[in-house]
Amino acid sequence: MKTAGWVLFFSIVLAQSGWAEPVRLDATITGETGPLAGTVDLNKDGNPDRWRYSLRDGSVLKIERDIDYDGVVDTRRWTFFRDKSQEHIEKIVYADVATGKVGRVDSYDKLGFLARIQLATNDDELVDVDILCHGNQLDSAEVDFNGDGVSDFNLTFDNSNFVKAELKTSDAAGFDLEDIEAVKQWWSTHYPRQFAAAAKVAKRFFKDKE
Repeated sequence: MKTAGWVLFFSIVLAQSGWAEPVRLDATITGETGPLAGTVDLNKDGNPDRWRYSLRDGSVLKIERDIDYDGVVDTRRWTFFRDKSQEHIEKIVYADVATGKVGRVDSYDKLGFLARIQLATNDDELVDVDILCHGNQLDSAEVDFNGDGVSDFNLTFDNSNFVKAELKTSDAAGFDLEDIEAVKQWWSTHYPRQFAAAAKVAKRFFKDKE
């Protein structure tokens, strides 16, 4: 296997939230509009591939990207700044272009480090993966398998190094929680969409460990 850290992530998740009910991501910004502030032609073909819109007097930037250069927007996100200087990011909100639903929110601390990633992987804007970090290092993650707002699967890390996992539901009985490969296999088989979304954001924590 290629990465200790990457493999470790899949042995998995958070241990410190305390959801009592489903948490809904704030999608208010998706209904707002603002003037076009600039475009970029990334592949130099004469057509824009990146669009930037200014909202809330410049304290929020909406960014749209055409990743495959076919003239159609593929990704959409809103960057919230702590003030109009746009020097310090407060959070970034990501929405699915097809559904318009918010599926991810990254929150930053006042020093500019990533502090939290919340994922809603079921197109319902309800958080089912909640990742905590500090200094851009992974601390913990909590996973809700059934959408009831209660953490079912917790992982704890020390500076992105896996420490322990805790399973709070009996529906996964029958495999060794200390076996990283078994955990990965079970999660990806039973909740493939959730697993894939968590794996995608986890890469940033383990790129230096690969």
